[in-house]
Amino acid sequence: MVTCTALSACTLLPQQKNSSQNHTSNNSNPPARSPPLAQKNDPARSLLNSAQQLAQGLQRAFNISNRTADRLAPIIIQQARQYKVSPFLLAALIMQESSYRSNVKSSAGAIGLTQVIPKYWQSQCKGSLWQESHNIQCGSYILSIYNKQAGHWFKALAYYNVGPSAYNSSQKMQQLGKKYAKSVTQHHQALLISLNLLKDPHL
Repeated sequence: MVTCTALSACTLLPQQKNSSQNHTSNNSNPPARSPPLAQKNDPARSLLNSAQQLAQGLQRAFNISNRTADRLAPIIIQQARQYKVSPFLLAALIMQESSYRSNVKSSAGAIGLTQVIPKYWQSQCKGSLWQESHNIQCGSYILSIYNKQAGHWFKALAYYNVGPSAYNSSQKMQQLGKKYAKSVTQHHQALLISLNLLKDPHL
């Protein structure tokens, strides 16, 4: 499982001592300090900050427990980055699929947080789908594949629900897929609102 730990306090390199070779007597300015070791573009710190923000949003928007939000947010962020998926959209999909219950299995055999059906994805998603990190990784991978096929995220969400073949086979399946996609986008909007990233249209 992906975990994050707080970074140690930033340290500064020691200042150089004044010497006649390097400084004149008229130079009273102190030597320039080196920047902190952990910059804002530090990947570890960036992951930590993003995960903390997402965890707060999950708690507010979806009423997820602190423990669950803190455990899953770093995984969502990391896997979303790996497959170039919006972490907020991935988080919304998980809410739609399992309401953040990692131990659920549907009547169709879909497993875990992102409700992956093993018989369709066993060659691409090797390993236990009951493991939270692997399940989220697989769900993120599938969504990214569908986005490449569909050309935009709304249709990719519909594919995630009914599959590309079924979606293109009938109007009924298209409507089912679109209904699912609309529900996910509503969760997505609620999450953004909870993070003050999108104004509530009802206010």
